[in-house]
Amino acid sequence: MEVVTKSKYADKIFNSVNKINKENGYQLYNSIIIAQSVLETGWGQSEIMMKANALFGIKAGSGWKGKVYSSYTNEVYDGVESTEYATFRAYNSIEESVKDYYKLIINNYKKALNCDSQEESISEIKKGGYATDPKYVSKIMSIINANDFINKYDNIEYTIGHYVVNTDVLTVRSTTKIEDDNWLRYSQLTSNAQKQIYDKVGYKANGLVKGVECDVSEIVVSDGYTWGKIPSGWIALEYCMKG
Repeated sequence: MEVVTKSKYADKIFNSVNKINKENGYQLYNSIIIAQSVLETGWGQSEIMMKANALFGIKAGSGWKGKVYSSYTNEVYDGVESTEYATFRAYNSIEESVKDYYKLIINNYKKALNCDSQEESISEIKKGGYATDPKYVSKIMSIINANDFINKYDNIEYTIGHYVVNTDVLTVRSTTKIEDDNWLRYSQLTSNAQKQIYDKVGYKANGLVKGVECDVSEIVVSDGYTWGKIPSGWIALEYCMKG
């Protein structure tokens, strides 16, 4: 994974976090998941963690059969801080990392699911033994509150209006279905959209690139996604940020 600036890191991982969270019925808060990753990776600036797509610094126990990496880590036991060398889980992608994190929480920290507040959820994660730092809850809540994560990533309301593409390539479709044959061809896009599409080695695909601004005139929920109608066709709003 490429190194991203601190200001862009949370937005960078939001798509995967929101997608996996949605698939699991939003049992956790997006803000909690993102803030934990921010804390563990130093806003994505930890080169070794980002190379391993290790967004949450989950240790690899004897039962872990996947990829690993090793690094020093700070732990607090009985009020005494120490540095130890440990082995951690590594992944092939950001999405794989988020999926494994979610599986871990569901299987081992059930009290953190479906909580009434972000602080209650992260407190249950901490009490379950996820982190040894006695200040873990306050650190996570500080990240959430200082960066307005609740409004940005939890209170998601898809409405007609202005959106910004938040993924590398976002396919434009002719219908609100996940079907390979409903991808619009380059020639079917509006002239404005044609100027803002993915271009690889001279091949004009139909995917809108990150940062493209879109005006959505209609909202439809179908096939597990929230679709927004733009002049060229339909796009999945889960891969956009409200502008």
